[in-house]
Formats: sequence, C-alpha cells, structure tokens
Amino acid sequence: MTHPGGRPPIFSDPEVLQEQVDQYFVHCDETLIDKPIIRKGETVLQQVTTPYTMAGLALWLGMSRDALNRYRHDDKFCDVLTQARNKVESNNVTMGLLGIYEPKLNALNLASNFGYATRSEVHNENEEVDTSTKDDQDELKRIAKEVAQLRVIKGGKG
Repeated sequence: MTHPGGRPPIFSDPEVLQEQVDQYFVHCDETLIDKPIIRKGETVLQQVTTPYTMAGLALWLGMSRDALNRYRHDDKFCDVLTQARNKVESNNVTMGLLGIYEPKLNALNLASNFGYATRSEVHNENEEVDTSTKDDQDELKRIAKEVAQLRVIKGGKG
C-alpha cells in the first residue's frame, strides 16, 4: 500500500500484520470485562471475554477502520484481514446467539459491519411481503447448527 506524498503504510509485511492480528485476538480472549445482568431482580456483574470487533482490531493495529478496510482490499493483506474479519463475524454471531452479547447492539454491529439484516417487511398496497432471502435463512440454520455443536463440545445438551 503506497500513498505518494502521504503517510507511509503502517504495515508492509503480511506476516507482521498476521502476528498483530493474532495478538489482538489473544488479548480479547484474556481480557475479561464485567457485563451487568439481572438475576432475581438484582443487578450482578458477570465476567465475559472482550468481544472481537473490527473497531477494536483497527485500534489495536493503530489505524482507523477506514484504513483497515483499505488494507483488506490490498491483495498483499487481503487473506490476513479477510480471515480476521471472518473470525470477528463468527465470534459476534456465536456470542449473540448464546446471549452473551447484548442483542440490540450485536444486531446493529452485524448489520453495520457484516451486512446482516433482520427480517423486514415491506408494506405495498396493504400487503406484507417477507424480504428475507433463502440465503439469510440458510445462514441462520448454519449458525444454529454451529451453536448446537458448541454446546455438545462443551458438554451441554443441544
């Protein structure tokens, strides 16, 4: 990534970028945050791992989300950042389905960053039309299977 007359790129080697991306995910997995939950009418704090986010990854790498997206479209860094983005997306979907992430914020994150959409209805001359696609439905089924497998792996009942 060259920018004539501009700031030099932060990364020039995909392997160095990969190391930094891996460190971000380890940092998130090892850093616990307190999530307020209501139990028997009282608010208690539950410790959860730090969510993976594209904004968090960009911050970790010392760049803006826009710069991160430019790197993602550079052939040299595409594979590293596409895999990182897939990992962030998978984490957000899984943790959202398990109820660990706040549902409305998680839905907004998935819609804003990964193109997900909730089922929408279009009103046209008093008719309701379901605009969810077969791809959306297939993706939800695939995710549900992944969550069921996670429960089995962790010893729970699916």
